[in-house]
Amino acid sequence: MHTDTPIIEAAEGFGGMRVAGWIAVIAVFLAILVDGMDNQLLYFAVPVLIKQWHLSTVAAGALGSYQLIGLGIGGITGGWFSDRIGRVKVMLISLTIFAGFNFIVGFSQSYTQFAICRFLGGLGLGCLYTIGMLLAAEYVPTVHRGKFLSAMAAAFSIGLMCAALLAGWIIPIWGWRTVFFASIVPGLICFIILCFVKDPQSYLAVRAAKLAAAKEGKTAADKPRNEYALMFANPKTRRIFLIWVCMAITMQFGYAGATNWMPTYLANELGINFKSVSWYLAASYFATVIGKLLAGVIADKFGRSKVWLFGGVSTAIVIPILVHYASPANVAALVLLFGFFYGIPYAINPTFMNESFPTEFRGTATGAAHNLGRIGSTISPIMIGLVASKYTIGAGLGLLAIAYLVTGVIGGFFVKDKMYDPRAVGKQI
Repeated sequence: MHTDTPIIEAAEGFGGMRVAGWIAVIAVFLAILVDGMDNQLLYFAVPVLIKQWHLSTVAAGALGSYQLIGLGIGGITGGWFSDRIGRVKVMLISLTIFAGFNFIVGFSQSYTQFAICRFLGGLGLGCLYTIGMLLAAEYVPTVHRGKFLSAMAAAFSIGLMCAALLAGWIIPIWGWRTVFFASIVPGLICFIILCFVKDPQSYLAVRAAKLAAAKEGKTAADKPRNEYALMFANPKTRRIFLIWVCMAITMQFGYAGATNWMPTYLANELGINFKSVSWYLAASYFATVIGKLLAGVIADKFGRSKVWLFGGVSTAIVIPILVHYASPANVAALVLLFGFFYGIPYAINPTFMNESFPTEFRGTATGAAHNLGRIGSTISPIMIGLVASKYTIGAGLGLLAIAYLVTGVIGGFFVKDKMYDPRAVGKQI
């Protein structure tokens, strides 16, 4: 692992962290859970909105894309700001914007109002995942980072599972608006906990060096002050950044396409009733949680890139099996199998990515790479909708296998493990 200073790995308590680290991990866990809940609540509401507002499949798919555009803009901007003003402050601002507009969306009276609120809420939600994972990575020791951050990624799936159960219970009785009103509760809890979190030492040391250099009228180590310029001036970090952008696009194309369209596929093409769909998907997300947790443990032992490759290729194999052989009789088992594999790259993503960049511009790099990847998650629902309008939703889901295969191969062969230590205090470039 590249660093010019000693790596902080001293046993500071359970998991190698002090109390401050555990508070940060809990806060990030809840933030990612809220992200997952919000993601799934929309797509359980889509079948109802299609009937209520007479939407086409393309228009329905675009609802997710509007928020994803906001997520991308907010995430890229938030990543840069996290290097400038701090990880925690950016997360608090982001959570406030998101929670407010997520509540307001429940009052929407038209497709346009709904789309605008989702876009504006996305601006706030955009950096919760990347900056939250970054914050956790800078607190958790390398030896445990895969396990802890895969648990953070599993929080997203737990949020999906909670939303699936919540939507299956609430929507048929009280309507889709109620689930958006109820979702503000975990957001408020997360906000309160975040108020007790401080920025990690590795970031504070880099921030202090930048401020000292600025006061003297010069740049630290005679490097450009702008984080983007600093990243692109180094051939190594420039190359890794561009590779991560490609990986993020293909990974999110596959993940978002599956998450967005699976409920509609099960309900409309396989004829499964709404309550059964919610239970099937909740079980699938439970399998995803198990897969993500196991992936983190294995990645700490055998390496990030190997597990990443396995997850991408395995999912690429399972998707065609699900599409071609699913029936009401066996779909529960196949959805469980799919759920176990398709989240593995996402589980490894935060550890793998945050160890690919130095602290000096880690927020900028990971925020930009991950959120440029939302190009994939933005076009995926629309592309599946277009294919579904001409053929079937199952045929559209077949596109995801290609995306998973590509992302698995790129990460498995072109990105090295543990290039930088997020906990190291001192210059890393």
